Amino acid sequence: ERLGAPASVAVLLPADATIELGAEEGASTVPQMRRRLKVAALGETSFCGSPRRLWIIELADPQPGEHVATQLRWLRQLVEGATWAVRPSAGPYLWPMKGREVAAAILGAFRGHERH
Repeated sequence: ERLGAPASVAVLLPADATIELGAEEGASTVPQMRRRLKVAALGETSFCGSPRRLWIIELADPQPGEHVATQLRWLRQLVEGATWAVRPSAGPYLWPMKGREVAAAILGAFRGHERH
């Protein structure tokens, strides 16, 4: 399937963890891969009482006509590399998304379950 909007992945990390994307505005060039990532959304939540931060990350440079599977493969490879050292030892960590509407709905659902 071809996609108009970029595919994205959801990443659930400990609240104090960061993803090294580097460059301004959340975009980073990964020289060996020649692809760029950007943060599409970010929200605070918890998992089993542990504070977590939910990141929605997408490719900053999707190629015209690029298949969803290709975009998701790039995202998985790049995000796993950027988060390997800070990923949680238990619980959900990384899953594929398809479209910003889905990402927004999941982010909204997580925000709805926050406890203050």
